[in-house]
Amino acid sequence: MKKIIPFLSILLFTTTVYAQSFKVLNDKKEDVSNGAFTVTGAINTTIKAQIYIVNSTGDTLSYKVKKEEINVLSGTTNTFCFNNQCYPPFVFESPTALNILPGDTSKPADLYGEYSPNDVVGTSVIRYTIFNANDTTDYTTVEVTYNAETTSYHEPIYTKAELSNPFPNPATNYTKFNYHFPFEFNNARLELRNIIGSVVKEVAINDRQGTFVLELDDVNDGVYFYTLIIDSRVILTRKLIKK
Repeated sequence: MKKIIPFLSILLFTTTVYAQSFKVLNDKKEDVSNGAFTVTGAINTTIKAQIYIVNSTGDTLSYKVKKEEINVLSGTTNTFCFNNQCYPPFVFESPTALNILPGDTSKPADLYGEYSPNDVVGTSVIRYTIFNANDTTDYTTVEVTYNAETTSYHEPIYTKAELSNPFPNPATNYTKFNYHFPFEFNNARLELRNIIGSVVKEVAINDRQGTFVLELDDVNDGVYFYTLIIDSRVILTRKLIKK
């Protein structure tokens, strides 16, 4: 049974320092430290985002987590569970810390987000910041796009979509992508969003295979996230750095 603990506190980070003592993985055990990933589910279910913390040091460290609603659809609700406790939607920071042994990885019940679309179709973006409880400059973030659909994204046809990593990345004036969609589709596009979730660039993809260029001359330096969307389905979200 999930234990609900009412608690609210706000942690302000005033510097940008990427974590050195740990890394963050998604449910596929991919490294998403200071990155992003997408989870998809039906509008009448609870969509879960599994997150693992890996202690990369030789010491036992204590970690806490904070959530930020970057772009959340009206009518939906979201919570997070940490250290075997699940908190109500109005809690944005864990009141307790999780101890992880040297070189160890957190357990599935230690950290995950839950998103309830409540029959609302579309995407919401939530950022989770995991930080060292004894040194708040030691942290990493991960942005999770929760995609709620009337039909499942995991239809076999869409799992065959292929999109390369951008090259170059970091990029200066432009970056390129190779792609291959071995199926018929109505429309496809790549969206580039800034760290607050606003779309700054969009590229339409009309062919089933090829290479396209994302122009970045008019984009400010910084961290961005690109999302591949095919027939209104969010296929993937990854990080791009402009410098």
